[in-house]
Amino acid sequence: MKTTKRIIAMFMAALMFVTGFAMNASALKATPSNPDPKDNSVIITISELEEGYAVSKDDTVIKKGTETVAAADYKLYLEENKLTVANLAAGTYTVTVKAKKESAEDITAECSITIKTTPAAPAAPASLETTKNSIKVASVKDAEYAIVEGSAEPDKWQPSNEFTGLKENTWYKVFVRLKETETANASAYSSIEIKTLKAADTTAPAKPVIDDVTETSITVKATEGYQYSKDGGKTFVDNNVFTGLTKGATYFIQQRKKAESGQETNPASPSTTVTTNTAAKFVASAANVKPVQFADASKIYTGQDNSITVYGLTRTSGDAQWGDIEYIPVSFEVKNNGAKEGETHILTLKDAEKASYTGSFNPKEANSKYSITVTYNKVRKEGANGETNVGTYTKTTEFTTVKKPEKWQEIMTSILNFFATNIPKIMNGLMKVIKWLSENHNKT
Repeated sequence: MKTTKRIIAMFMAALMFVTGFAMNASALKATPSNPDPKDNSVIITISELEEGYAVSKDDTVIKKGTETVAAADYKLYLEENKLTVANLAAGTYTVTVKAKKESAEDITAECSITIKTTPAAPAAPASLETTKNSIKVASVKDAEYAIVEGSAEPDKWQPSNEFTGLKENTWYKVFVRLKETETANASAYSSIEIKTLKAADTTAPAKPVIDDVTETSITVKATEGYQYSKDGGKTFVDNNVFTGLTKGATYFIQQRKKAESGQETNPASPSTTVTTNTAAKFVASAANVKPVQFADASKIYTGQDNSITVYGLTRTSGDAQWGDIEYIPVSFEVKNNGAKEGETHILTLKDAEKASYTGSFNPKEANSKYSITVTYNKVRKEGANGETNVGTYTKTTEFTTVKKPEKWQEIMTSILNFFATNIPKIMNGLMKVIKWLSENHNKT
């Protein structure tokens, strides 16, 4: 019986020894941090270390699979209860941490760490589009982006390559890096500095004024610092003259103030619709303006209305073309020996095809030197329906007035005119008869 008890006691002692060793072994904990992507270092925190035990840094064993990693391939740093492993190459490792106590069994703890690769930084992002409150950079595959004002470091990353809600006219730094994956850390980042734009003008300019149009060109009245478009604002150029156009084609001309450096595009004006000419321009010359036409320049009587006809110079065939220059008579004034007599007279259109106009005047003084000065508007046609006065021209015709004869004088003048006109004809006829009779009498 005593022998049995002794055996049982020895078994229990052995069991306690083994159990105590197991408890000691399981009591030590090694908890790794996530690797620092900057240098792939891992901090292993040692916990539940029994009193009297100390971690032995040099007894730490690191294995990759079943192979022990040479001590030269990594670095170990121990500070209190934190063991730092650095410089490990990418891969998955088992780290065995050993703690020792004098006159006691060593205890160990294991943990697993995975070191990811850290890709190099992608190329600096290219600026794609900038406004007064947004920035967009070129997209990079599998990347993420961050933005900071000034020179701060990035702290918030996003999958979108576009940033909104930014300050106007402000410098920003835009960062790009490759995203973290199961096998790789987020890469190092690269960056670009971009300044948001100043705001554009709030008011659009007036619609453009056209200076000239031909069959193949349109000239816009130039404004310093402006740009011009012939396609309704799709494209703008600095030149105010468009050439190489199609005859008879319609263009939609716009203008805008050229943006300053670092400014948003300014708003465009409304369009001026222009159709290029289909024929050569008619350009009248003032030298070809006809003088005033009187019914009878020798019978400009005082005391009664005398009619005149005035002709303009206009296109006589085909449709009006942009840039046609015409002279249109509008009024005339009468002067007696250089002094204006009466009010200015307005001319009335008589025949549009012939560009003839009529008017009348009543001179006061007979046998006096008079003049009529006609005023013409110099008109530039601007397409089928538009025109602009671009100047005036005057032409003066001189004449002499006479007193209207009495009735009996008119009758006597008519008789004298009759005889003066017809007696020579009668006498000429009689002479022919006498000649004929004379010739035929000699024959008999």
